[in-house]
Amino acid sequence: MVEAQAYYDQYLRTILDRLGLKASDRIGGPTVPGILSQLIELGSPSQVSVSRASLTHDPFWKEQLADMATALGLAKPEQGIKYCLRVYDAPAGEGRTVFTGSGKVVKAGEGVSRWHTFDVSSGLAGTRVRSIIQYNRGYLWFSSDNSGVSKYDGETFTTFAEQTGQPINLIKVVFRDSKDQLWFGSWGGGVIRYDGNLFTAYSSLDGLSNDWISPIFEDQLGKIWFGTGDGLGGTAGGGVTVFDGERFHTYTSEEGLAGDFNWFIEGDKEGNLWFGTRTGGASRFDGSTFTTFTKDQGLADNWVKAILESDDGYLWFGTRGGISKLDGQKFKNFFKEHGFSDNWVECISQDRNGHLWFRMHGGGASRQNPGLQKEDSSPIFQTLLSQDGLAGNTVGVVLQDRNRDLWFGTSRGLTLYHPQPVSHPIVLVDAVVADQGAFRRSPCNSNDWSRNFRDGH
Repeated sequence: MVEAQAYYDQYLRTILDRLGLKASDRIGGPTVPGILSQLIELGSPSQVSVSRASLTHDPFWKEQLADMATALGLAKPEQGIKYCLRVYDAPAGEGRTVFTGSGKVVKAGEGVSRWHTFDVSSGLAGTRVRSIIQYNRGYLWFSSDNSGVSKYDGETFTTFAEQTGQPINLIKVVFRDSKDQLWFGSWGGGVIRYDGNLFTAYSSLDGLSNDWISPIFEDQLGKIWFGTGDGLGGTAGGGVTVFDGERFHTYTSEEGLAGDFNWFIEGDKEGNLWFGTRTGGASRFDGSTFTTFTKDQGLADNWVKAILESDDGYLWFGTRGGISKLDGQKFKNFFKEHGFSDNWVECISQDRNGHLWFRMHGGGASRQNPGLQKEDSSPIFQTLLSQDGLAGNTVGVVLQDRNRDLWFGTSRGLTLYHPQPVSHPIVLVDAVVADQGAFRRSPCNSNDWSRNFRDGH
């Protein structure tokens, strides 16, 4: 890196100065080997895209990058040196503030038995439900593709969207922080904060690394983390951006993150943050250092869409190639042949009864009861599909509300299930002893689990 730094100082620095990209006196954080990082001061985050365009179209800049590649002895010098210009740290902009307004209010449709599906005709903003959160007063919020968000009070849906005057459209995720503020992650529109009265929208012009926001998470210090994606369908993304209430700070693969397209963020009991990336595996961040886990370390697949620390302290990873369970030392992987419906896992959650829920890409929702396991100690998965009552088999989210009702967000609408108390005990055979051997049996080995589930189990 000494030669690269010398070339930069002698040749590239002059071009940057000419374009108004002055070097900063600040020193950035450490980068991974092979990355040369220099901080540049700009007046505002909005100037980043303008400066990036100036570099892209500057012929002398392109020529010097090619010459630098030759001078450093790269294998393909004609391709030049790869570079990027992005926001590293910036004071948060004021954003765009809009009063809540009345929204669009529609009375919810009537339910049918204990399974109840809501769609657009019932008052839901859109058919495909991506995220569900329960807010104060027990209200539920649902995000829908291209249709804003819906608030449900038990009787009516109130929709907030661009059409009703709010800065909300394609919302990937809804998150509630410790201050009871809601954060909406938009696919292409940045992030929107809702304090009960005002919607405030932040974008890359205010300091976000980019405007394609998927996961949102709050750490133990109250900082809000935003994972970013790539609106063009690639794997680039913008890394993860953390907001401390005043400033945005971004981490990317240059600092050691497994990948810049981030699907999920989770925190563990030790205060570490975990990031699930697209094609790069999962990264653990202890506050100063990233440690990455991939298939080489035992992960089922490098495409990690979901991470959860369960109540018993295990870390679960949902990937495009199966489920991985980390006990702190090693991974144990589970695949379709273990009983769930598909190896492509979209999301993982745990309900108030301790059951783990795995949402599959086109394979419904599979439930795992920690108290049930096979003879080899592997978990037992029990699956719900559209024929069991779900609106659709592509399930994006499962949430159990304060009343212990279950909500399933699918690609074909929202399904609510009302469990009913068991009026009589259900007797299940747990083991059969023969020839001094015990053979474990689970209710999912019969076809009765769907009935038992509907009876409140």
